[in-house]
Formats: sequence, structure tokens, C-alpha cells
Amino acid sequence: MVMVRPTEVRFGSVVIGRAQSVRVDRHARRVVTEWDDAGPHAAMCDVAQQETRVVVRAAVFAEDVELVDDARLRLGIQAQLRVVCKPNASDAGRRTLVVERAVLVGVRHEVGREGGRGETSAGSGAVAVRELEFVGVGQSGAEDPVVVT
Repeated sequence: MVMVRPTEVRFGSVVIGRAQSVRVDRHARRVVTEWDDAGPHAAMCDVAQQETRVVVRAAVFAEDVELVDDARLRLGIQAQLRVVCKPNASDAGRRTLVVERAVLVGVRHEVGREGGRGETSAGSGAVAVRELEFVGVGQSGAEDPVVVT
């Protein structure tokens, strides 16, 4: 799932401004595959365990430097992640993605050429792009950690 140009992104009390996109990636962590005597191809495959990751991409401008050392964005911090995406100024078509228990597991930066003065994928004026990566944790092992309404 991909949400482009979300209107609001919050992780706990932190508002992640200038968000460009949010994507939900799902990865198989334990795959059970079995073969039978009928041939060389798998006869059964099941994903016994999976992991859900949410990645938020946001443009970074020179005045955003204070967020780099924000204690609320340290690895391992767990909080609610809420993303709102609207196609226009009205609430028609509004979608809200909520991960009640999101754990911050990665922070990456893409810096423009010449120490941030060059172009980045964030577009003109941005000095960098920040990616925040979260693992969604469900209330139980059987529950999907991502809810979209």
C-alpha cells in the first residue's frame, strides 16, 4: 500500500511535516515449503510468520535541523503512527491509516549533491529526504497491526 502526499503524519506527539509518501511493506519472515514425490516443484507453501513495516518519506529543509536530535524519534521508541490522506480540501475520500503500536527501527537520509545544495528526490528547495521506518506490532500475533479506515 502506498499513500502519496499525506496531509498529516503523526508518530506519538511528533508531527512529521512535509511528508511525501507513506508505504506499507509486508515481508515473509518464516516460510514453510514442502515438496512431494510427483515432481521437482513445491506442492505446498505457507507464510507462517510475517512482518509489517511502514516507511514515511519526508522532505527536509535547512530549518528542520532540530528534528535530527529529537528524543521522541530515537530507535526503539514505540507509539501510535497515524497517517491521514485526502485527495482534496474536503473530507470526501479521506483515508486514515493507524498503527497503534509502531516501533521506530530505522532512520535514513538522502542528501543532495554538494552537501545538501543539490537536487534530491524531494524536489527543489529541500536539502535532504528523511525516511523513518517502523515495524507494526499487533495486539496479538493474529491481528494485523495496520488499520485503514
